[in-house]
Amino acid sequence: MYYTSFIHKTKLKTLLLSLIVSSSCLLAQNEPIIIDTTFLKCEYATNYYTDTLKFKDAIWMGDKFILEVGSKVSKFYSKSTDAYERVRSDPEANAAYQKSLKMPPEAGRGNRPARHSTLVIYSNYPKSKRTIHDAIFFDYYIFEDDNLPQQWTVIADSVKTILGYTCHKATCSYCGRNYEAWYAIDLPVNAGPWKFSGLPGLIMSVQDTKGHYTFEIK
Repeated sequence: MYYTSFIHKTKLKTLLLSLIVSSSCLLAQNEPIIIDTTFLKCEYATNYYTDTLKFKDAIWMGDKFILEVGSKVSKFYSKSTDAYERVRSDPEANAAYQKSLKMPPEAGRGNRPARHSTLVIYSNYPKSKRTIHDAIFFDYYIFEDDNLPQQWTVIADSVKTILGYTCHKATCSYCGRNYEAWYAIDLPVNAGPWKFSGLPGLIMSVQDTKGHYTFEIK
């Protein structure tokens, strides 16, 4: 689970803007800058309904997200979309990708990276803030909000094991939903998937009580 790399962020002068360009163009035009060093890297299976207000028409979606934790900053992003953008921003890899589009599935076309969720969250960047990248189709948005932890209630007598770690249960209300989380005190990291933090250990699992949103470490 422990891993060493660098957390990168593309150079953007404005934190609130719309870019009508593809993600590959965004990476190609902006050199990455190092903002922290990763000491912990985790993968979460993330599932959610596309529209909980029109529940009967909602689609159950799934993606794999990566959480990279540094000493100051953490980054949460789609594993598949990250691989897709790396391929599309590299001329040689992109040429091979374009060639694969013309191949039948049995020849390996189905193994090419795909663009899934465009959500990227930098927690505590800048300090005490959260920088969020996302897109609606190919309109890209970047904005900030306060990096405030949830107000958790720890359920002392609820314990279970996840990936060999003893985990304790905690609950909170956040953004109009009630959530249940399991965290590992043997991994003393104040971080978790999506915007979750504020527990005395890495958040290994969290879901809302209606089962509309789930995050499970793998």
